[in-house]
Amino acid sequence: MTKYDILKLYEGPIRIMLECGLNIKDIEHLALYEQYCEMKKKKHKVSYIVNYLGEKYGLTERAVYKIVDRMEKRVKPLNK
Repeated sequence: MTKYDILKLYEGPIRIMLECGLNIKDIEHLALYEQYCEMKKKKHKVSYIVNYLGEKYGLTERAVYKIVDRMEKRVKPLNK
């Protein structure tokens, strides 16, 4: 399978992601964000969560904050 084949196969969802301003590389951070949400639900302090996840994933605290901000950003409705 070629890159063209993959793009053609997933053209619809990829176009939707582009229209919403999503970055495909954010898929690498889904587990981090899921853990962030779980820890927040358990009432851990945000600074503790960010520090913990930064150490776990080898990221700076600033990087974790940026990832969380991107994941929580609302997307504009799709133009139909």
